[in-house]
Amino acid sequence: MKKIEKLSFFRFLIVYLFFHFFISISLSAQEIIIFPQPRKMEIYGGKQFKIRPDTKIIISPAPTESDRLSASELNDNIYNLAGFQLPVVEPPVQGPLKNIIVIGEYAKSKILKNLMDKNNIDFNQDELGEQGYLIFSNSDIVLLSGSKPAGTFYGVQSLIDIINSGKGKGINIPNLLIRDFPALKYRELFNEDKWGPDWMSLEDYKDMVDYMARIKMNSLSIGIYGCWGVQYRNEILEFFLLPVDKYPQIKTPKLIEYYSPEKAEWTKLDYLPKIFEDDFFGEIIKYGKKKYVTVYPKFNSLGHNTLLPRIFPGISAKDEQGNPTGYGFCTSNNETYKILFNIFDNIIDKYLKPNGVDWFDIELDEVRQWCKCEKCKNLSEEEIYLDHIIKLAKHLKSKGINHIGVWADMLNKKKMVNSHLVGKLEKEELKGNMILHWWRYTEPIYETIFPEFSLRNWVVPMTGYTYPYQFYYNCSRLNNVFDMLVLGHKSNAEGASSYSIYDPAYNLDITALSNFAWNPPASNQEKALDDYIKSYTKKIFGSQWKEAKLILENLDKFYPGNANIMRTILYYRHSYVNTKPYKKHPYPEEAFEALKKNSNSKDQLEKMAGITNNAARFFKSALNSKDTDRKIVIQFYANIFRASNLIEEFLLLYDIEEDYQKFKILSGKAGRLQLLKNIKNTTNKIFSLQMESIRTWEDVKPQFLHPHCMRNMSFMLKFCEENIKRIYELEEKVKNNSLKEIPESLITGTNKEL
Repeated sequence: MKKIEKLSFFRFLIVYLFFHFFISISLSAQEIIIFPQPRKMEIYGGKQFKIRPDTKIIISPAPTESDRLSASELNDNIYNLAGFQLPVVEPPVQGPLKNIIVIGEYAKSKILKNLMDKNNIDFNQDELGEQGYLIFSNSDIVLLSGSKPAGTFYGVQSLIDIINSGKGKGINIPNLLIRDFPALKYRELFNEDKWGPDWMSLEDYKDMVDYMARIKMNSLSIGIYGCWGVQYRNEILEFFLLPVDKYPQIKTPKLIEYYSPEKAEWTKLDYLPKIFEDDFFGEIIKYGKKKYVTVYPKFNSLGHNTLLPRIFPGISAKDEQGNPTGYGFCTSNNETYKILFNIFDNIIDKYLKPNGVDWFDIELDEVRQWCKCEKCKNLSEEEIYLDHIIKLAKHLKSKGINHIGVWADMLNKKKMVNSHLVGKLEKEELKGNMILHWWRYTEPIYETIFPEFSLRNWVVPMTGYTYPYQFYYNCSRLNNVFDMLVLGHKSNAEGASSYSIYDPAYNLDITALSNFAWNPPASNQEKALDDYIKSYTKKIFGSQWKEAKLILENLDKFYPGNANIMRTILYYRHSYVNTKPYKKHPYPEEAFEALKKNSNSKDQLEKMAGITNNAARFFKSALNSKDTDRKIVIQFYANIFRASNLIEEFLLLYDIEEDYQKFKILSGKAGRLQLLKNIKNTTNKIFSLQMESIRTWEDVKPQFLHPHCMRNMSFMLKFCEENIKRIYELEEKVKNNSLKEIPESLITGTNKEL
């Protein structure tokens, strides 16, 4: 009997030690990855907290909508992982305080206070601030407390990341203590008013807000009015995204044509912006407030401005003869401010005031023409500009707007950020209201944003724009984000924004902005970015993180290193017509002719093909991995697949050019027909590659990125269709011995407007 008891004891000991060892290994192997990365996090050993169906979520007594939202978001994530939801209860709680997750504001939850005291946890509200939170966990309890509702909400986002870090190994929470709070008060995305955002639905904007809230971004500015050069269909590129009750004539209809593989037909859209037609800007603001994202408008109020001076020529800037230029404003004309203030008031009274928003951005960047009327010509550009800012800002403040944004490029260019500007703002009692947005998307960045004047400053890198703009700047987007955020922290900036058109494929760069705005990076750029990409790839790609890290690092070098050639072969650049008389740019002819001027272009394209093909293959294979964030990876795939195929297509154009030059000097009928057959087959290959790119884009990308991007891709389809027709005509002439004039080239541009 004693032998049996002794044997049983040893068996128990072996099982206990094995189990304890297994738990320890599981804990050490589980890496907690949270974005943005917490300021202070300690992870301890020991038995983990295990979430079971009978685990309770305890919220504050008399819970607010915010309390219920936080619990609901946590529960939804648990359901997605494990297929069950936890009971949500309010104090008092019956039974022992174990197997519980307690969520709420420290000041409002007695149970949180008591449990923190019992576990010797000091909740330092002064350290955490309004957006900070604390998470403590042991084997029995998880305590999550914010100083304010926003802090509690952000704590839940971190707890969700902790739970998801298990990568399917069970819903366990290690013993840990997190004290976290943001370095920058404001963390923003700016969604420009251009192609893409004009086709976003309310649900698209809600998805964008959800995404921002998950990474603790708390501000979304939406471009409402902006104008650029002459683009498609020889039309001035103008966007106005909100209806104005007093001026129903202010609208910007658009016409887009593109090929849809899903419908197997050419599709034509004749539309007004969805946000204009369905008038849901107020609904975006309301939804943003639930997720602690302040939504407000950006309105170009001097530069980037052709629509209003065309509709109201009396307020347009004038030339020396007093004729309207159709650009900018005459700031000496009272009618200018009557119309602007009517529009501003419409936006404020209809959308902002009812939702408690006191933010408005007047932009004022890149002013390139100035009024030369009798009154304005005697004023300096600096006088006109500053007086205009003051007039707009004073009116906005009188309407209850306390946060007034303006781009800083013109002030900096004209050396106006000085004591005179500060004195003027102080005299008008505007210094505390004005926010200078310092944008820079390439190197070098600003040497200073003048912190010595104690103005409200934000830094603004670019995280990603309409697809081709990924290639429009000869610098890494990650480097740009890092450099601008380092500048912001060094200069005591209060916020960081990003110039962008929202695309989930820019997740790497947007997350970097959120991460470095929340938690200041180390000054060593190489190490900081290496650490960031390592954590990012582990979170998104799981077990394939090492290969993913190498791929993303190569692409981060690929984009700036090949920016010139990529913006040449992408259609977008050729869509602009900036000289009179307006004339369509032939594509791909113009792009191919530009490549031929550089003898190294083909070699460069071949190297680019290797890099992009490898990246596309990896992203496609990673989609089959169980621990990959498929929603993000598939976006990476669609974008690089499009680039990879386009590079291959232009390499094939070189083959067409080579065969056609042979055709031109060959006299034999059989040889000529064979060369035309080769050219036809190559053209069909280009067509197939481009069709696959469009099909993948349509299958993968958000619907608001379909019309404009698929239009740009459809120009290559038109070229192929027209080229095949030309080849057939040449074949008939060769067969009939009627070929007299040989076209200079078969690589031409379609004349079709899309």
